[in-house]
Amino acid sequence: VRGRSDRVAFANSFRDVYKCRMLYQGTTFMYPIKGALRMSYKPAGRPIHVLYARFDSPDDRYERYVPVGAFDEEPQSERITELVKAARSPFEEA
Repeated sequence: VRGRSDRVAFANSFRDVYKCRMLYQGTTFMYPIKGALRMSYKPAGRPIHVLYARFDSPDDRYERYVPVGAFDEEPQSERITELVKAARSPFEEA
C-alpha cells in the first residue's frame, strides 16, 4: 500500500503541457483584455511561449489575437507590455 507521501510525489511529477493566460491592463479585473500568453510544447519536448495582442474589429463585432512574440521561457511583464503596446492592428489599412 502506498502512503500519502508517495501519492503527493506522484502528483507533483506531472507538468503542465498547455496553458493559456489572458492579459489585462493594470489591476483591472477581467476587462479590458489586452492579449494572451500561451504555453505549449514543441516536438523536441521543450516549452514555447507565444504572446498575442488582442484587437477589436472596427464595428466591434469580433476580435482578433495577433502573435507578437515567441519565447523559450515565459517573458517578463515589462517585455510583454512593450510588445503588446507596439503591436499593429490587423484592421488598420497599410
